[in-house]
Amino acid sequence: MILQLPQSLKKRLTPIFIALAVLFGLGTAAIAWFIGDPLILLLGVVGAGVMLVMLYRVEFGLLMLVFITFTRFSDVMIAYHGAPSIAKVFVPALLAVVFARWVLFRVEPSPWLKTAVILGIYAMVGVGSLLYAQSFAATRNALEDFAKDALITVVVVLIMREGITLRRAVWALLLGALFLSVLTTYQQFTGTFSNNYWGFAQAEPRQIGSVTSDYRLAGPISANFYALVLVMIVPLALDRFWHEKSSLLRLLAAITLFTTIISIIFTYSRGGFLALIVVAGLMLWHRRTKPVYILAIAVTALVVYQFVPAQYKARLSTLTELVGLVSGNQTAVSDTSIRGRQSEVTAAWEMFADHPIVGVGLANFNNNYLDYAKHLGLDTRGEERSAHSLYLEIAAETGIIGILAFSLILGVAFQHLFLAYRTFLENGQRDYAYLTWALTVGLVGYLTGSLFLHLGYPRYFWLLIGLVIATRYVADHEKARLQKEATLTT
Repeated sequence: MILQLPQSLKKRLTPIFIALAVLFGLGTAAIAWFIGDPLILLLGVVGAGVMLVMLYRVEFGLLMLVFITFTRFSDVMIAYHGAPSIAKVFVPALLAVVFARWVLFRVEPSPWLKTAVILGIYAMVGVGSLLYAQSFAATRNALEDFAKDALITVVVVLIMREGITLRRAVWALLLGALFLSVLTTYQQFTGTFSNNYWGFAQAEPRQIGSVTSDYRLAGPISANFYALVLVMIVPLALDRFWHEKSSLLRLLAAITLFTTIISIIFTYSRGGFLALIVVAGLMLWHRRTKPVYILAIAVTALVVYQFVPAQYKARLSTLTELVGLVSGNQTAVSDTSIRGRQSEVTAAWEMFADHPIVGVGLANFNNNYLDYAKHLGLDTRGEERSAHSLYLEIAAETGIIGILAFSLILGVAFQHLFLAYRTFLENGQRDYAYLTWALTVGLVGYLTGSLFLHLGYPRYFWLLIGLVIATRYVADHEKARLQKEATLTT
């Protein structure tokens, strides 16, 4: 939202800004002389400029936050280029700008208390586990990370106010995905797996089938999680391809959709593949695609499948063993990774059964795993492992209390999506309603993939939660704006 200042005030502010500019120049010269490090000075100047822009137009900060978070720009800069953490400074600075605008210019943020409360309830479950967790340090570190992620969720809700901001935030996500997926698609087609492209396109040499191995695209994280976060992009890219009015934006959406799907495929993630099928089905169902078109898509998919690498087919073929395990028709599997998953989820279930109310403690599954795995005899790796299921991880670590707290967050998220979708339709704002449906499908896709993955890179999830919770407040704001406009015209 842009600050609207009276013309008289603008005239009085002009000489003040000139004086401040002169003082800033003199101060910068003095600092440069004392510090002697131009890089630090440059970062300081850029940071000050960004702060001023955000003070005038806070939406700019939100879009930067979405892009930086999705691409893990700060983490990559730290890990591969020795840069200081951008996120540690940027997120608190953005929060400070929001409240500065509130206090100085009476620009009220969107309602945020409800979001803070439900996140606080979830945090208190983790705080309580400090009393009994085997590894106090692991729980403490997890709580510190959650505090940072929850702050991002709250900041998104605070800033997201107008429909156009929602649309631009979605495009910030799409551009982040486009940046990553173009790099990893190019990496796959050129076979340049030794080049990590500044840290944004890692590739993992991993076992694909029972006897074959290949590189798996991993983006800035790891292969399975890269597939998971790209899955939530697919419905957004598909929606923008269908509904954007600009031909250029539709082209960008189509490229994002193509490179994202290619990147998901070559992560060789089975959970990512299943989640991709779910989101594609939900988007086609919502569009009420004619059966003949669905048949054409299915035939095309079968044709394309004939050209899929043999390693990928071998990887997908192991899903039959997973189905056999789930259905109870099969007790032993040949695929070592599925056998490991079987051990991990069984151990998680047994932890929950032993500690059903409060679990073993937040972030304490890993250091309890070997005690449970040794008597199962399924996993020969002899190392601490994760639960490989978000829901079993929560159950094992925080018990029924944690499940209820997490369910509260999901319940509020889906309630807000439903209310926003209905309100946008009532407003006659179908484009925003389509965006809301795409975000709903993206969340469903993420939760589907999380059946097979723990919360390994939680910042993506909490960013998505912030966006979906904010949709209701955006819809309410748009409704009030339209009603005000209608009143003024009558």
